[in-house]
Amino acid sequence: FNTALTEHGEKGCKFSQNIIVFNEDTHLLNKWVDLIQSTYKNINGCSSFLENQDTLEIFWANLPGNANYNIRYNYSIIDVAACYLPRESYHGGSEEGFLCVDTFGNPIKENLLFSKSTTNKNLVVFGPSGSGKTNFLCWFTDNNLNSGHDVIIINVKPDYVNHCEIHGGVYINTDNEKYKSINPFYTHKENGKWILPSNKATLIRTIIGHIWKQNKNITNDENAILNELISSYYDYINKTNVAFPIFNDFYEYIDVFEKNLAEELKGFLNFNSLKLALKPFYSGVNKTILNAEKNVDLMAEKYIVFDLMSVLKDPVLFDLYLYYIIDFATDKIIQNSKKNKFTNIIMDECIDSMQGGGGTFVGEQYRKIRSMNGSIAICTQGISYLDGIDSLVKESVKTNSDIKILLDHSTITGVYGKLQEYLSLDDYEISILDSITKGDHYREWLLKKGTDKAIKLRNENSVFTNAVYSTSPNDVNSIKTENSMLKERGINNLGVAIKNYINYEIATNN
Repeated sequence: FNTALTEHGEKGCKFSQNIIVFNEDTHLLNKWVDLIQSTYKNINGCSSFLENQDTLEIFWANLPGNANYNIRYNYSIIDVAACYLPRESYHGGSEEGFLCVDTFGNPIKENLLFSKSTTNKNLVVFGPSGSGKTNFLCWFTDNNLNSGHDVIIINVKPDYVNHCEIHGGVYINTDNEKYKSINPFYTHKENGKWILPSNKATLIRTIIGHIWKQNKNITNDENAILNELISSYYDYINKTNVAFPIFNDFYEYIDVFEKNLAEELKGFLNFNSLKLALKPFYSGVNKTILNAEKNVDLMAEKYIVFDLMSVLKDPVLFDLYLYYIIDFATDKIIQNSKKNKFTNIIMDECIDSMQGGGGTFVGEQYRKIRSMNGSIAICTQGISYLDGIDSLVKESVKTNSDIKILLDHSTITGVYGKLQEYLSLDDYEISILDSITKGDHYREWLLKKGTDKAIKLRNENSVFTNAVYSTSPNDVNSIKTENSMLKERGINNLGVAIKNYINYEIATNN
């Protein structure tokens, strides 16, 4: 044996593995034993030994420190012995790419973001309902986090609650009073003066314009006056020693600005209309939204999920928050770039915001991120969802997204023509899309990078990972209930709740 090890350059070892199975139901116990023994046969064709009279001795011998007393062990090599380790661990990330599986079941590392085939790292992801879009995005997020990248997800459903908590991320729900108020006017001081960077001026103008006219485009003249109004406001607060810029002060300053504006310019902007639209944010139902005294500092967080479900049916508030979040994400990319750190933004089901002036803003950020050390992923249920956005923005998404991900489209094959036209897929690549399948523990997806031919890949998940990724109401609610019960016992550990739920499901199914 030693001679063979030397000849083949292998390292030998002694190893043993023991599984203890307990169940008061003898029938079920025997069923489990049979299952375990048959499973062992799938590991290098090995055979297992069912202990009887020596059970206690073997148990004692396998306690830490007692290995010398173990009478059951095998000689093998390290690579083979490692196959028996009953552990699931996180893939630590690799510069070679993200861990997935090819169509033959072979583990591979796909260089999804840093390929020489692409000129940018932006993604579009199309996944109809039930195709595994959230599953893919969780896998994508896992790989990014394991590779040391930051991730920001903007979503309209609570799909990432468990995933975010498992990773120790920050989950921000706009229904939470702590996060409901923001202050887009709050910038920074230099030499005792509040500074208005150009990107913040753009953000404020976009938010004010959106509240005023929603998805209607603002004229160039109106834009010019708004820009002057915003710039003038910062000059005003620096002269009057206001503690910090805030919406309410800005609203009151509009009258001052209008009064001092040259008569020949006043006709270019309807100030009464503007103030009427902004009033709910000054003294009405939304008076707390834009008047935070200070913004929550999230720059150091590695994983952030913004849940906009509570404002989904309010187009004004939804887009307002979205623009603010995208601006924050862009700032984070810029800051991380200085530390050579990569940042991902995932916009999941936020496509409706890309209309009018808001669409222009999102489109600008999309192009801007292309040239930075970051990526933005636009994720939606299908190509048809792009029909409602501005044509220029639609083209911007297309030309600035070199990475295309398509999930199972078997329920909407009628859109294949649109996909071919928009993504430049040939008939062979459509046939690959048409062959995509899914199972209980895997999801297949089509990857198209730059000018490369499309390929089909697969994510294979453990039972635990599937539970973390799951958006099934039964899974989510059961895990939530189990987690609440654990907290009542003083145990604050979502992982334990998920394992308990899995164990219960296994026992119930058996």
